Amino acid sequence: MSMSIKEQFFQYIETRSISQTQASKALGYSPAVITAYKGDKYEGNVEEVERRMTAWLERETSRGKLLDIPIQETAILKQVAAACDIAYEETDIAVIVGYAGNGKSLALREYVRRHGFVYYLEANKSTSPHVLIVRLAEVFGLSVKGNAAEITARIATFLAGRDTLVIIDQADDLADCALEWLRQIVYDEGKTGLVLAGIPKLAGQIMNARNDHDQLLSRVGLYVRLPPVETPDMARVVRSVWPTISEEVEASFIACATLVQRSERLPSLRRLTKIMNRVHRVLYKNGLDLPSAEIVEHAARYIMNKDM
Repeated sequence: MSMSIKEQFFQYIETRSISQTQASKALGYSPAVITAYKGDKYEGNVEEVERRMTAWLERETSRGKLLDIPIQETAILKQVAAACDIAYEETDIAVIVGYAGNGKSLALREYVRRHGFVYYLEANKSTSPHVLIVRLAEVFGLSVKGNAAEITARIATFLAGRDTLVIIDQADDLADCALEWLRQIVYDEGKTGLVLAGIPKLAGQIMNARNDHDQLLSRVGLYVRLPPVETPDMARVVRSVWPTISEEVEASFIACATLVQRSERLPSLRRLTKIMNRVHRVLYKNGLDLPSAEIVEHAARYIMNKDM
């Protein structure tokens, strides 16, 4: 006998340790509504509740079939790891830049995964100096009570004498004073290795003609400008999922994964993984095992690019 949608829903969230509060939020209801529904006491539109449950379970099932692309030892990953090792072992500052989508963030997160005492923070446009201080304190597991000066002192004390490394990704989103704060507190006072990573404009920020960052620039012991992703590495990523595809299909993946940046056509690992995930979804929905060049080109057609 098949289970009702109600039974399917509550069994699913129980087996996956999803709280009723989390599930109700995903459905767009308050926890009280789901509690009442579970106890057959909900007086609202039960059909609508079950419609949403059905749609949510279908999406969750589809997400469960998403592609898991194994990490590959690409040239980018090796260069990023080597730079991080130098900053870590020599307690130095490393600046790593590369075009968007070349795999530097993936490489940084993989480095953190492989090293237990490394701290990682991804900045964004809203990361003001105060937000940076609070977020770093949270990353270190420190209290964020008090003013910025008090939290800063806490961070410097925490780092001093520790054998660790701090990695700031998307550092090009940080204001000049935030970059100087990192130099002064993490590196100078905390005596800790620091990695600043971002797109090429980060280097321009540090080496600007106004000489705003002479203090930081003089302390950078390693500057790495990452090259575009190599074609053999792109092929290795594709074949880690579909090892038996033809050379034609492999070439189609690589050709479709180029991204127009500053009038250049550059291979993009991020674009490649998006295409691979879309291709996998098409294969799954249609009961197919291997992609064709036509499927790859169709999947890439709906991913934004400047030459569209």
